[in-house]
Amino acid sequence: MTVFRLVHVPNADDEHLANSFLSSRAKGERPRGREKTVPELRDSVSVYKELEQARDVWRPIRERHPEPRIGSYIAEVRLEGSEGFMYEDLDEPDGHMELWGEALKLAAAVVDIRAAGG
Repeated sequence: MTVFRLVHVPNADDEHLANSFLSSRAKGERPRGREKTVPELRDSVSVYKELEQARDVWRPIRERHPEPRIGSYIAEVRLEGSEGFMYEDLDEPDGHMELWGEALKLAAAVVDIRAAGG
């Protein structure tokens, strides 16, 4: 399965790429949204099923914030079942999914990174 994640670095070989795959709990952030009622979500990261879906989420955020907190690049992440990745797909119209996995392994699964603005 391939998914797309907004990240902060333009290259898959950047040593800081794994930081873009840290969960809100790992970053020490307070619970927000569904995390307040479903604590397991604090250990996941948001991904999208299609590249354009990730861009559609990024565009309005970028309009409000010149340097979005979510990053300005989109990583293409190829997930292999044997790496211990798990996901929740609620079949949302925007293609949003929750993904669980170790940040270093998720970063290692990145096969390409593109500018979010296309």
